[in-house]
Amino acid sequence: MTRSPVFLLKFHSKKIIIINNFKIEPATVEMIDDILEVFQSTIRKSYSITNNDNIVNYFLEIHEKNTIERIKKGNYYVLIDNGKIIGTGDFEENHIFAVYIMPEYQNIRAGNFLMNFIEEQIEKNYNSIILESSIPA
Repeated sequence: MTRSPVFLLKFHSKKIIIINNFKIEPATVEMIDDILEVFQSTIRKSYSITNNDNIVNYFLEIHEKNTIERIKKGNYYVLIDNGKIIGTGDFEENHIFAVYIMPEYQNIRAGNFLMNFIEEQIEKNYNSIILESSIPA
């Protein structure tokens, strides 16, 4: 399998802007159905430009297969708005693996809110971040 390009980002001063009623909390295995719903809707929307169901199914399978074990490691967070899980973020050490935001919550800074939180968690122990991206922009 070919790995996505890896970018090394330097930290700079961050200011978290609290918007709406967003809340971030650690994910639990009991949240799995809602977490998978976030994956499925985000991946289907993001990869719809490819018109290739094989690509969509490939990414869905990868993320669905590894999610429970990644949640159990403890660096997996959910973004919640008014009691609904609208985003997920997953990291280990200084490596951000995945951040997903429900399509209807994109472009309102929800992703920024979650990324800032994850970066701050990593910054406690590291001075750089490795971020992989595979979703077409």
